[in-house]
Amino acid sequence: MNLYEFSERNNREMRILFEIEKDYQIFKDTIKEIDSIKNSSELIKSP
Repeated sequence: MNLYEFSERNNREMRILFEIEKDYQIFKDTIKEIDSIKNSSELIKSP
């Protein structure tokens, strides 16, 4: 978890563990969701 008050109040984070051999569909769905998050994100560089 980020140690900022804003993050503590506004972000939801969790950690999960699964095995690709046993949970292949979960793995595929997770990768798809990660790609979706990445594709909808915008990188902003500070000067």
